[in-house]
Amino acid sequence: MVADEVRALAARTRTSTDEINVMLDNLSQASAQVMSDMQGTKISCETAAKNTAGVSEHLDVMSGTIVEITDIGDQIATAAEEQSAVAEDINQNMTMIRDMVNKLVINSDTSLSNANTLAQSNTKLIALVGQFKLN
Repeated sequence: MVADEVRALAARTRTSTDEINVMLDNLSQASAQVMSDMQGTKISCETAAKNTAGVSEHLDVMSGTIVEITDIGDQIATAAEEQSAVAEDINQNMTMIRDMVNKLVINSDTSLSNANTLAQSNTKLIALVGQFKLN
């Protein structure tokens, strides 16, 4: 009976050892898979870091371009304001010239009227002088 128990114990030990070996093989395979997955994750992270750096560089370039566009817009706005001021000056000068021309027209009309009056007076004076006879 002791021999049977020793054989049964040996069989159970062998079975347990086989089960432990299977568990160790499964654990080893799972560990290898985890290592492989971790390596893939590491590569993905490195790629993402490189892509992020590239995006960051592009954003910096875009930011610089936006600043340049804003500066150009400011320059255009300033130029437009200056042109508006010049146009206003021209408008004021044109108004002054128009007013001067209107005054010249009025003065011309007055001068023409005065010249007509003077011509009439001259005609009367000639008629009056013609009435006198020199002996």
